[in-house]
Amino acid sequence: MPTNQKTTSNKRQREQDQKERAAERIARRTERKARAAARLASGQVGPQIADPAPPELDVVNPDPAASTLTPATAGRSRPDQSTTTRRLYVGNLSYNMDANSIASLFAQHGEVTDVHIVLDQVSRRPRGFAFVTMSSPAEAQAAITELDGQNVDGRTLRVNQAEARESGPSMGRGRY
Repeated sequence: MPTNQKTTSNKRQREQDQKERAAERIARRTERKARAAARLASGQVGPQIADPAPPELDVVNPDPAASTLTPATAGRSRPDQSTTTRRLYVGNLSYNMDANSIASLFAQHGEVTDVHIVLDQVSRRPRGFAFVTMSSPAEAQAAITELDGQNVDGRTLRVNQAEARESGPSMGRGRY
């Protein structure tokens, strides 16, 4: 009969350990949610996708020391990129569009220096969005103005400035 008592105490200990681990998981989850809420409140929302153009390429504002904050970003540390960004995010693309068709679409609004279609890692098929780099910020702004909301291949394009990407692992890379 002493063996049953030992098994019972082990079972009780295991149950207690499980409860402690569950409480630790809940505490970590609550802490992560609090950190995410703090990031959201401070204006750090979403991943950053692309770096802004170097100051020497800035046509509108040739003085790199004269970067300003807009009222919408006054609480944030990121400078206004509306006049310096040449890289554009193009979303809701037709899966039939290739780099040449995207380049010809954007070439109507300026010189296209690069087109990067994002592919699914497994199937190697387009994921429905791309990044287009224009030769100047003014051309990039003209492309945004003209193409955002346009119907191309039966789909309404979403065109806006690409944001700078945060460094670090993504899509599960680096977890092992």
